[in-house]
Amino acid sequence: MGELLHLPRSPLDFHRSTSQRRRYRRCGYEYLLYYLYGWRTIHTKGSYVFGDVMERLATLVAVRWVTDQATAAQLFVEAWGLVNPDHYDWSTTRTYELFRNRGPALAALLVSEIPAWVMPDVPVWVQEEIRFYLAPGVREIAKPDLYSLVRVPGANGSLMPQLPAPTILDFKTSDRPYPPLSVELDEQLTDYQLAMEVGMRRPVEQVGLCVMIYQERPRVQWLFSPRRPPAVIERFRSTAIAIDGAIKAEIFYQNDRSCFTMGTCDYVPICYAGAAEEREKKLVRLQADDTFTGWDDDDVED
Repeated sequence: MGELLHLPRSPLDFHRSTSQRRRYRRCGYEYLLYYLYGWRTIHTKGSYVFGDVMERLATLVAVRWVTDQATAAQLFVEAWGLVNPDHYDWSTTRTYELFRNRGPALAALLVSEIPAWVMPDVPVWVQEEIRFYLAPGVREIAKPDLYSLVRVPGANGSLMPQLPAPTILDFKTSDRPYPPLSVELDEQLTDYQLAMEVGMRRPVEQVGLCVMIYQERPRVQWLFSPRRPPAVIERFRSTAIAIDGAIKAEIFYQNDRSCFTMGTCDYVPICYAGAAEEREKKLVRLQADDTFTGWDDDDVED
């Protein structure tokens, strides 16, 4: 019996995340190609690297390492100058030049927006990788953008003088505002709440989205919701457990309806013989020793 304790885990038995489940629900075969067979796109979307730069700047502002607008704008200019446009994919509406031109003003705006909500001189936890269990044998990994004391909005959504509350914030970039109700069921925030309460034993009273909108006239949208009630938590947990079980049972359905919805799936050159000649131009396979540990490199989403 002792030898059984040392049997290797299945290659599909690793920590799950919200982005993993989104990929699995979109297409189980896509999930298999990404996580088990190690296929990746050669070029990441340019909008992702822009979101990463803005998220890092927002974090610096939240912890008060950047406190003036000129510095924030200059930091963006310098960071964006390190981005080689040839190494990323750009759409006709989200070009390298568009982000270069709109980024400085949005970065400067963060200096006035974020300190109005995130309290000064209090502990701030940022980009903390949290591993915990949703159920026995069901491992989860989450990486909240920010946890700290944040002001509570008033009834009309404006900043009010209430006492601040322990809050999880998720930074997003977008070319337009989010629907106001989206914060109420955002599963990433639900996952983060569980990570804090179950994984770290820290209280959570509200969750929120800080949406950095890169329109010609930039703005920051704040959306808050009270902590998730037990019914939402249980629905999230039961769904995550069911998907974990399906993955371990090697159930990978192929959803052809997702191949050309909201653009073209990255894995069309693998799934469609008529597009096979594009495979070497668009995809690369990881080496056998590039093992996966549970963190998805597309958890940063705009």
